[in-house]
Amino acid sequence: MCDILRPTSAWSRLGLRLRVFVSILFGDRLSIMIAVRQIRPSGSCAVRWAPNHNSNKSCWEGIMSFTKSAQKAPTFSSESIRLMVGLIPFLLPILVSIISFTRLSSISASYYTRARDVFVGLLFVLGAFLLVYKGHTQTENWIANLGGLAAIIAALFPMACDQCTRGITFYIHAFAGNVLFGVTAYFCLGPFRKSAKGKNWIKAQRRVKIYSVCGYGIIACLVILLALGLVMTTKQKEIWTPVYWGEFVMLWLFSAAWNVAAKWIPWFTEKGKD
Repeated sequence: MCDILRPTSAWSRLGLRLRVFVSILFGDRLSIMIAVRQIRPSGSCAVRWAPNHNSNKSCWEGIMSFTKSAQKAPTFSSESIRLMVGLIPFLLPILVSIISFTRLSSISASYYTRARDVFVGLLFVLGAFLLVYKGHTQTENWIANLGGLAAIIAALFPMACDQCTRGITFYIHAFAGNVLFGVTAYFCLGPFRKSAKGKNWIKAQRRVKIYSVCGYGIIACLVILLALGLVMTTKQKEIWTPVYWGEFVMLWLFSAAWNVAAKWIPWFTEKGKD
C-alpha cells in the first residue's frame, strides 16, 4: 500500500524541493530512480502528493504522477536565480581579498592563497546557477549555459602563480574568464536591456541605463586590460596590479546588472508592473 507522506518539517520540505529540482533538470528517469529508493522492503512505497493505492503498479503510477507534476513546478523563479547570480560576483572579490590576507596580482591569483576553496567554490556555484538559468529564448539558455561552463572551467584550470611559467591552464583560465564576462555583457546589452526598453515607466528606463553602463563598462575593462598587458612592464604590473582592479570592477558590474535584473531593488522596480 502506498502511504501519503506530506512535507511536515523544514527538512522534508527541503528534500521535496530538491527532488523537484532534480526532476526539472534531468527528466523522468532520474526522478523515478530517486523515488524508487523510497519503496519499502514490504512492498509498500512512499509517494508524495499521491492517493493511497493497493499495488506496486499503483505505486509506479504515483511516482510517474509526481514526476510529471514536478516538471511543471516552478521551483525557482528567474528573478531568484538572477539574485543568486548577482550576489556571487559581488562577494567573490571581497571574500578572497580578506581571506587571502595578501596583496593579489589578480582575483584569480587567490587560488594560490588560503582563499582557494572560496574562489573555486563560488565559481562552481556561479556556474551551476547559470546552467539552470532559463531565459526567454533558446539562444539565451545556450549563452547562459556557456557562461556556466566558462565559470566551472575557470575554477578547474587555475592561472599560473606570479612566479610560475605560463602553461596551457593559464590560457584556458584566461579564455574562460573572458567568455564569462562576455556572456554578462551580452545579457546586459541584449535581453536585459531589450526587456526594459519595452516598458515606458521611469524605473524600467533606469534599468536600461544601468544595463548599458554595466555592459559597455565590462567591454571597456576587457579592452583596457588587454592594452595594459601589452604596454606595461612586469614591474609596473606588480606595483599597480591592473588585472586585480580590472577584475574587481568587472565583477561588481556583473553583480550590479544581475541584481537589477532580479527586480528586488525598489529604485529600479515598479511594483505591480515589472
